[in-house]
Amino acid sequence: ASDTGSARTVILSQVTLGTIATDLMVGFGVRPQAVVGYSLGETAGLFSFGAWHERDEMLRRVTESELFVSELTGRCNAARRAWGVAEDAAVEWSVGMVETPADRAREVIAELDRVYLLIINTPDECVIGGDASAVQRAIEMIGCPFHALEGVPTVHCEVASTVAEAYRNLHVLDTHPPEDMRFYSGAWGEAYEVDQDRAADSLLAQAIQGVDFPKTVRQAYDDGVRIFLEMGPGGSCARMIHKILDGVPFRARSISSATQDEPSAVLRALGMLIAERVPVDLTQLYPESNPVEEEPGPV
Repeated sequence: ASDTGSARTVILSQVTLGTIATDLMVGFGVRPQAVVGYSLGETAGLFSFGAWHERDEMLRRVTESELFVSELTGRCNAARRAWGVAEDAAVEWSVGMVETPADRAREVIAELDRVYLLIINTPDECVIGGDASAVQRAIEMIGCPFHALEGVPTVHCEVASTVAEAYRNLHVLDTHPPEDMRFYSGAWGEAYEVDQDRAADSLLAQAIQGVDFPKTVRQAYDDGVRIFLEMGPGGSCARMIHKILDGVPFRARSISSATQDEPSAVLRALGMLIAERVPVDLTQLYPESNPVEEEPGPV
């Protein structure tokens, strides 16, 4: 992304939105047993449920850090170092979703330099990224539709390893996970014991190794998760979960929709939860009204 201020704003706003959406649903008495985050959703999940609480400190770190100004965005200095590109040469980072299985993408990428498999979305969809010309070559070799994604930093691949220490330090925060709630790592594809070090390790792992969303979702399902409620913008995770878990009983819904107004999306999500016998508190929707005082009649 050339607009580094915009890239930083997108990161901060998505975490903020996830936290606000979670607070809204918690206000309706909804308390999950598991938190599954897709990419930046892991950070949002840790903040949303209070495992991390130092929001102002994270804002300060992100604002003051060069990670989202010139290292992982902007001039993309992390990629410059990883690729041995000269200081005066341009780095053009390109990311997009390809409609092909990860194994096929890996086959093609193995023959090319400076292009990476970043995220596995579903059994037949993944995200690749790298030098724009190399990505274009990969698309031609794969021979499938490519949907460009704008403003994505140079993470989820080995490029981020050149800033590993700074990236991990960014995510070392006072950590107090709530009891009886599992947090899943997209890089490890499983739930983990959340503490200060492990949380930072998980975020660093996905920055360097990438995200395997199908593996993570299937593990959550095997661990007993049957209802998935998406807190982030849009409904992309719900869409992917429907593909990942096709053929088994589950429910997945987003409280944010591109085709419905947000109050309607929230109400429909609450309706789905009630239909599935999940405890929900609708007091916010039906506050007790003050009784109207009647005029005294004649004595």
